Amino acid sequence: MNIKYFFRRFTSTPAQSSFRERLREYGPVSVGVYVTLTFTFFSASLASITLLGVDMQKIQNVFDRMRETVGLQKAPTKDSNDLSWLPEWFRNPIVTQVLMAMALTKLFLPIKLGLTAFLTPMVARRLRSLGFNLRDKGGLRDAGVRVRQRYQDRMNKKV
Repeated sequence: MNIKYFFRRFTSTPAQSSFRERLREYGPVSVGVYVTLTFTFFSASLASITLLGVDMQKIQNVFDRMRETVGLQKAPTKDSNDLSWLPEWFRNPIVTQVLMAMALTKLFLPIKLGLTAFLTPMVARRLRSLGFNLRDKGGLRDAGVRVRQRYQDRMNKKV
């Protein structure tokens, strides 16, 4: 017995689908899921930075360790309140908090991509159950009309 045919009996090969078919099926949904996750991560990061604050000394220690690892000298210590070297718009604490939240959100990119890949089929399944035809062109518009009609039918039955 040939070994290749032996293993073929016990393994099932998934149906082959092209990338374009998957993109057509999940494209708009995956973009929506990714944007929602990005907004959620950014909001959580900004809220935590704003409410909990940031310990600048710890951040300076991390950068000093990184510089020592690479072989650079430590940054000269300056007065932490002397921000005259920064542009005027950058001295606003809200701007720095937003920029730090953006950087923190960027660090979560692998997690966001994994969650997007995990959540997209579930969201697409839920949208299909609500009447959205995701594969066809104009399916979203037609689904809006169908959902509106269902809502009006339910409201008419209650009255």
